[in-house]
Amino acid sequence: MPWLRSLHLYSGLFLSLFLAALGLSGTVLLYKEDLWRLRYPELREPPAIITVEEHARSLDRIAQLFPGEAIRQVKFPRSGTPAYHVYLGDGEALVSQDGGRIIARWSRASDVLGFLTDLHINLFAGRPGRNIAGIIGLATALMALSGLVLWWPQRKRFSIRSVAPRRLHRASLLALHRDLGALASPLIVLFAVTGSGVVFYGASRALLNGMMGDPVPAVTPPVIAAEHPVGMADAAVIEVAATAVPGAQLMSYYPPAGASAIHYFRLRQHGEVHPNGRSMAFVNGNDGSLVAAVDATRQPPGERAAQWLYPLHSATIGGEPYRLVAAALGLALAVMAGTGPVTWWQFRRRRANASRHRKE
Repeated sequence: MPWLRSLHLYSGLFLSLFLAALGLSGTVLLYKEDLWRLRYPELREPPAIITVEEHARSLDRIAQLFPGEAIRQVKFPRSGTPAYHVYLGDGEALVSQDGGRIIARWSRASDVLGFLTDLHINLFAGRPGRNIAGIIGLATALMALSGLVLWWPQRKRFSIRSVAPRRLHRASLLALHRDLGALASPLIVLFAVTGSGVVFYGASRALLNGMMGDPVPAVTPPVIAAEHPVGMADAAVIEVAATAVPGAQLMSYYPPAGASAIHYFRLRQHGEVHPNGRSMAFVNGNDGSLVAAVDATRQPPGERAAQWLYPLHSATIGGEPYRLVAAALGLALAVMAGTGPVTWWQFRRRRANASRHRKE
């Protein structure tokens, strides 16, 4: 299949730099919280048991720590990150569990992990870059499948020793690329498709719900205009959200934006696979009433299937063994992204040398 071989080759050459960058950055980001704990001793403490009133005081203090700045999201302290994780208009910050002290603050350009996060998610280009990364993920899945098709007729030449070549000549690198690709292709498809599914989450939900024969449940925040200035959530608002889904844990909070009166909370119900929770509560800041609540464990099958996309891609399920597999895959993807162009360049150079010798 010469056309498939050419498609695989030139697609790989075009995407090689992106795939190496995404594979390596993804591997590092799997251990982001571990690296935070190494860097900031405060994060080595267990998360405190924080009451609704203490959350409210902490949110008020956080607003005072960042006066005049847009606070887009606040993740509540949790196991692994016993601090408030604040998303600002121009970066992020970690704030102590009492909300009174900034542990760290960074922008995407001033911190290595912030830099890698922006690279891996947005390709340094905001939402358009994120869409491009999603398209690259789909292309990567197709490349992995085409590589497996090309490998199949040569499967008898497979050797596990080829993934650790002793020499770096072209034949060894080709065998490394071929056999490592054959081993990794199922996982490449899994991580590429789930990554693209996270980027295009609306389309993923529509597809999975459609496959199950269910309509797509509405999860967009209700629209209610503020009748008076609405600040950060107070204890009464947080209490309403915390009890909206019985047994769920508060995970993050999105303050009202612009003229909206809606306090939006993410919660995690027992049994949810998503580490940030897909249960939700919407509270009216005008009168403190509950507008809507979503229990993610009671959603239709297609919606629950969509909730697996992020944890599968970020390796937040399956414990340390799955995270190690994900890290190895990121490194393998970088190796394959490098060996493809190198072997192509070696072939081109060898052919150019042979042509020059014939002319001489």
